[in-house]
Amino acid sequence: SAHVKTCVVGALNAMSRATPAAKALHSSSAGVEGVLSGIVKEKANPDSNSDDKDRQRATCAAAAMALANMRKASGSPPEAVEKRVVGIIGSICAAAVDGVAFGGARYQISAALYCLPALADDAQNVATFLEKGMVELLLSVVRDQVRDQGSQGTDAATFAVRTLLRMAKVNGEAAQRMNVFKAKEALGAMPGGASSKRGDVAQLLKLLDAPAAQPTGGAEEDGREEDEDDSEDDEDDEGDDEDEDEDESEE
Repeated sequence: SAHVKTCVVGALNAMSRATPAAKALHSSSAGVEGVLSGIVKEKANPDSNSDDKDRQRATCAAAAMALANMRKASGSPPEAVEKRVVGIIGSICAAAVDGVAFGGARYQISAALYCLPALADDAQNVATFLEKGMVELLLSVVRDQVRDQGSQGTDAATFAVRTLLRMAKVNGEAAQRMNVFKAKEALGAMPGGASSKRGDVAQLLKLLDAPAAQPTGGAEEDGREEDEDDSEDDEDDEGDDEDEDEDESEE
């Protein structure tokens, strides 16, 4: 049933956030990767009710997240994910940051962000991230960590910074957007951020100081895109941006 599929995919996604398990899943003779790849390609039945559509989209995104984690753990090269699915993953992250559930469940922020660094190694995925306002979202996670020093906030900020770094390496516009939204100020306010000489924070600060990363006249603070308003139209042309939460319960 759809509910069983949702539960299984959610469990696989959770397992994939542990490197040994992710490697095992990737090399599994049971064909886990192939099954997940098929689920990623599935689309919601247009005749389904809104809750069922939300659950199906969330399951699709969860499968894509698990695949990204598995590929990263096994050392496989980055892979572009369908724009529609990347948009859903972005919406899951936004829901986690806002502390709301979608499709009957929710993510902790660190769990939602875990797959983003792997996805950000691909230029096509990064372009979609930019469309969905992920720079602004990730910087909000970094700023929240400055106010909340709990382990959950620290892990989430780590994944956020790592994703921003990879985005900046892949796409010059991403670095410009980070400067528009005062990323250096946010990074410097992190514990040890201002004095960091190595690691992701230091690398990102160096990239943001580069001449090519300075904002141009076209860079504007337009805020996070309203995915929900566009989702219905986008689904028809495989550009679905609708918010999704994983069927996975909070970790």
